[in-house]
Amino acid sequence: MSEEGDGMAYDSGSSAVIRLSNKMVLYLREVNKYLALVALLREEDFDKHGLIDYNFNCFRKAISEVFVKKL
Repeated sequence: MSEEGDGMAYDSGSSAVIRLSNKMVLYLREVNKYLALVALLREEDFDKHGLIDYNFNCFRKAISEVFVKKL
């Protein structure tokens, strides 16, 4: 899916990880063009980012199925 020419500076794989001073991690991922997932995780739990990414992709797939059925 190309976002070229519409002025968007991100794509469907966009994400942000912000390490906070209180040993927490703010994790932001785009679900679709209407939704983003924001999670606040303990820093030691973010070491399992492969598992977090897998669960996020399962969540993204389920949400996209809901959007397809509703639209």
